[in-house]
Amino acid sequence: MRGKIEHHTFDTKADVVIREIRNRCEDDLVRKNVCCIEDADEYLCRDYVRQVSSVVQGAQSFLPGDAVTGAEIFLSRMVGDYGMGKYWRFSERCGKQLSLYADYYFRCYYEVLSMMYVETMQAADDKQIIELAHNGTILLAAASLPGVVNELRREFRRRGLNYDRFLVANKDLDMRLGVQRRRQGLIGKA
Repeated sequence: MRGKIEHHTFDTKADVVIREIRNRCEDDLVRKNVCCIEDADEYLCRDYVRQVSSVVQGAQSFLPGDAVTGAEIFLSRMVGDYGMGKYWRFSERCGKQLSLYADYYFRCYYEVLSMMYVETMQAADDKQIIELAHNGTILLAAASLPGVVNELRREFRRRGLNYDRFLVANKDLDMRLGVQRRRQGLIGKA
């Protein structure tokens, strides 16, 4: 099944391709005066979260394959006119890699996703809150940020939902957060 992620180890080949794309994009952003180099990481990260959220949007629950597809679309947009044939050969591998290791490629990933999640929640009134269960940013945050699933369920109940809304399959949540914990355990052990 395309995009299905059972177990994923760090893919060094995909890593090289993603970093090359990211470096070229940062250079373009600075050269075109879109933002300064210090803001390029956040700019690209916000764009990444918006792209993945737009693919995940409307689903009944978070699906890892949708996140991979969103990452692939983001990367293909970033490739643009570079003529990077190697990206197209490794696009699915790159999508999986970026989807699971977004915090590695965007230093501010968790901060940006948290801010976008909070902004989305605060903008919703009591009638809109139930519809947020299908919002791409909410689903991505539920699958990526520790504690968000329980927080969302509590908020949904507080605002009138009389059952626990299914947001992320436990195995998918455990896998995504497990990758995060393993990565954090490796930081500083060089």
